[in-house]
Amino acid sequence: MSALTYTIDSLLVGKQYRSKSRGIEGEIKEATPHDAWYGNEYQAYRILVRPTYTGNSLSLNRWKDFYAVVAVKVMG
Repeated sequence: MSALTYTIDSLLVGKQYRSKSRGIEGEIKEATPHDAWYGNEYQAYRILVRPTYTGNSLSLNRWKDFYAVVAVKVMG
C-alpha cells in the first residue's frame, strides 16, 4: 500500500478564493511558489484567480483574471 502524495499547488487549484479588500472572489486556476516571506512555518504562493459573478459587480475589471499572493502553513 502506498501513501498518496500531493503538492501544495495542486491542492490550491480548483479551490475558492475570496479577497475582502478587493471585494471579489473566484476559483484558483494556477498556483506557483513565490518568494514572499510570511514566517518560518509558511510558504508563499502566487495564485491566478478567475472571478465568479455574484450579481453585485458593476465594474468590468472585476471580470478579469487577477493574481494574488497567499500564505500556506506547512507542517513538518
